[in-house]
Amino acid sequence: MKRPYTLIKFLFIAIAAFCLFSCSKKDNLTPSVAAITGKWNITADTSTTSGYAPYIIVGINSPYFQFNADGTGTQKNNISAPDDLAYFTYKISKDTIAFNYTSPYTAMPTAIIKKLTSKNLVLEYSINTPTLVNTEHVYMSR
Repeated sequence: MKRPYTLIKFLFIAIAAFCLFSCSKKDNLTPSVAAITGKWNITADTSTTSGYAPYIIVGINSPYFQFNADGTGTQKNNISAPDDLAYFTYKISKDTIAFNYTSPYTAMPTAIIKKLTSKNLVLEYSINTPTLVNTEHVYMSR
């Protein structure tokens, strides 16, 4: 009589192990040019600056980042005129993306890639000086 219970116990353990190891897929991607290539629509832009209340700008003028496979890109800002574009080159190293804007800006900001999935990208910019602490998060989706 013990034989059916042993078989049931074995099947239960096998099914539990299968469920445990096969159901833990994550959509997180390793930051790379291949993973980030494409058009990312900016869905929200939040900023927290020392001494000021946080603010959020949401999708005015259909802003986006376009990352090309050759390391170049285009940015359309949240608050810029509808045809005001900024051009940049970029490099990814681990969880950091370094921008080099060529036109019309000349800034070279670096952002931390906080989240990267097949459909969502979150970049975090930080400016820390003796008189200013600013953290900005840019939320994007495809």
